[in-house]
Amino acid sequence: MKIGFDLQGGDSNYSEPLSGLTKFINLDTNTKIVVYLTKDFDFPEELTKKVDLVYCEELVKHDDSVLDIRRKKDSTLVKGLNDLNEGLIDGLISAGASGPLMAGSYLTIKTFDKSVRPAFAPLFMGFDKRIRILLDAGANVEVDAQQLMQFAIMGGTYASLINNIDKPKIGLLNIGKEAKKGTKIHQEAYKLLVDNQEINFIGNIEANDIISADYDVLVSDGFSGNILLKSYEGALKQTKEFLKSFSQNSPMAKVGLLFGKKMFKEMETLQTDERLGAAIVLGLNKPVIKIHGEGDRNQFFNSFKIMENIIKNDLINKIKEKF
Repeated sequence: MKIGFDLQGGDSNYSEPLSGLTKFINLDTNTKIVVYLTKDFDFPEELTKKVDLVYCEELVKHDDSVLDIRRKKDSTLVKGLNDLNEGLIDGLISAGASGPLMAGSYLTIKTFDKSVRPAFAPLFMGFDKRIRILLDAGANVEVDAQQLMQFAIMGGTYASLINNIDKPKIGLLNIGKEAKKGTKIHQEAYKLLVDNQEINFIGNIEANDIISADYDVLVSDGFSGNILLKSYEGALKQTKEFLKSFSQNSPMAKVGLLFGKKMFKEMETLQTDERLGAAIVLGLNKPVIKIHGEGDRNQFFNSFKIMENIIKNDLINKIKEKF
């Protein structure tokens, strides 16, 4: 197995992706990592014998437009996508900007069906430690009912792999639980999901229930899904920052937090569990994983583990069989 890694796709702090890469390499698996980087990058000497290096002339930067995919043909992202398309690698991981990454994937790897829209499908965890999948999380601002049902099919297949279950429970993100809630598109999608006997549809799910409701896949348009996910991540981060700040100003609170140390470690796993931190682009002919540009070493490490699992279990072809 060969996994491509667009090392410089994220922000300028490359210590995190390098640390995640090093941690994965030290597992001593049979997986080979192909690193795409620019010629001026100071890659650690001790890692050069453990990976394959592919040097490129330029980068697709975060402020570049989707048109730069056409212009920067010798960039790390474009080279990685071309190699994936040609079968030189089995999957590609990048922290590159969402727009160019999605456009490049769509143009190069293409979807397995003309009607399918590629969608970001990140994994997240509630306080019950249950892994859930959200799609779309930002690739498609506007979708129709048929595309929402396609997200449900793709997400359900992915959930079966991740959670090792036969009939994952599918929910539709909406402003109420009733079938008539939401826009006409939501109402039409609701009917399509109910009528599809191959989908275990449990109904609408409201935003305040996303970390506690009994479901495995949450279907949404990319606009709402992206806002929802970032709100959840931001709330977790701000909660930790608030408790830290509060304890520094109150000796009693500091003592209390010491007794609650185990609780906070549990809370930490909501963002550091080894199954989290990567969003596969579902709908493509081959696996591409997107990591947040400011992702930490754990998220990069996790992305390699997730990609291994996806390739070993032939997820892409299993999804294709559903269409």
